[in-house]
Amino acid sequence: MNSEHRLFAAFLVLLVTMLTACTQKNSDTDEKSADGNEESIRYIEPNAATGTSMGTVVSGKLPLAHTGQFLALDKDGKLVGTDNTGQQIQQVLKNVRLALTEVGAGLENLVKLNVYVASNEVAEQVRTYFADTFTGEAKPAVSFVVTKLPRQKALVAMDAVAAGVEARDQSEVLHADSLYGVPNRGHVAILPVGERVYLSGQVDPGDLLTATRGTIESLHGTLAYLGLSAEDVAQVKAYLPDASRVDEVEKVIAEYYREKPVPPVVFVEWSEGDYLRYLSTDGEKATPIEISLITSGKASTEDTTYARDSPNYLTYPGLTDYPGYSRIVTVPQADLVYTSGLYGGPSRDAAGQVQDIFRKMKDILKKAGSDFDHLVKGTYYVTGEESSDKLGDIRKDLFNPDRFPASDKMPVRGVGEKEVTITIEMVGMVPK
Repeated sequence: MNSEHRLFAAFLVLLVTMLTACTQKNSDTDEKSADGNEESIRYIEPNAATGTSMGTVVSGKLPLAHTGQFLALDKDGKLVGTDNTGQQIQQVLKNVRLALTEVGAGLENLVKLNVYVASNEVAEQVRTYFADTFTGEAKPAVSFVVTKLPRQKALVAMDAVAAGVEARDQSEVLHADSLYGVPNRGHVAILPVGERVYLSGQVDPGDLLTATRGTIESLHGTLAYLGLSAEDVAQVKAYLPDASRVDEVEKVIAEYYREKPVPPVVFVEWSEGDYLRYLSTDGEKATPIEISLITSGKASTEDTTYARDSPNYLTYPGLTDYPGYSRIVTVPQADLVYTSGLYGGPSRDAAGQVQDIFRKMKDILKKAGSDFDHLVKGTYYVTGEESSDKLGDIRKDLFNPDRFPASDKMPVRGVGEKEVTITIEMVGMVPK
């Protein structure tokens, strides 16, 4: 090899080394892992200013835990920090931690936090608190929704998803004696390693309590179709028109489970609008409640519709198919990606905000190793009819019509950011 060839070869080695270092540096900036091994949580675009990440990726080898919704209540049910937002945030996060302690986990295991606030201003205070709390590598994905909470003077509530909790062979619901609540009501539930199932919100007609009872029964009819039961449920999420009636609704839900521990429950008050009214079968306006479920699943070796390398998008035969979402999505054991609640630019119109959100989502999914074809559950919070309509139009063009994620879409008072009319959060599968 002559001197020119040696010089050129040395230059190539140097160039490759520099590019590798730059790539590693960018990777470290955009994505971090809790412990560097494959059975971990990865954090996509962690932000020290908010203490949160744009997305998190959870190894399919880790069991998950879903909590109920926690207010700033002490063990005796007294609201802490009646007129102090900071004290309420502190107490709520303490309650989340106490629930996770029951499954051998802590705040460092958090994957996703769903935050319910009385105003956009409270959301800003929560972000500041998170920045001071999540100062290490572990920074969960977070979403915000402005809604009336089921206790006077309550300003903030949260529920959580955590990974790397105690392993179980099947779902298990646990009650924490250190937290306020009726003994048979679950504060946290473990989803074992394996298949997970997401059911879109369902609704039955009737007055609020009749509709609640009918909807719970319908959802469990859907579970029976999948070969599942009440014992597989890890979380119940209910959207209702009046948060002051949460206690009544929760009692009806508990009646269904009878002697079994009641799974963790989350409530969101939705803002009524003509574009999302539900009608009873006789044409009279119903008092609606919409309820969705998250459960563990069972693989079927005989049913050829169960492809093990991708989610399965199904419809229970008794339910009507609607464009834009699937009724049921089953997810084989695989890594999952959770996005934060995403926003578009506040100066953009409704269509522009939705387009901004999906651009961000595409980037997050790409960094996670996923894409739109592997989304499994979406939650859409909107503050106006135009945003709802534009969302419906745009997602139909972006998503594969055979692979719509399960979803809940609700009109709410706000989404945690001023001058923004929609926020979207997603759960996706990372294909192998």
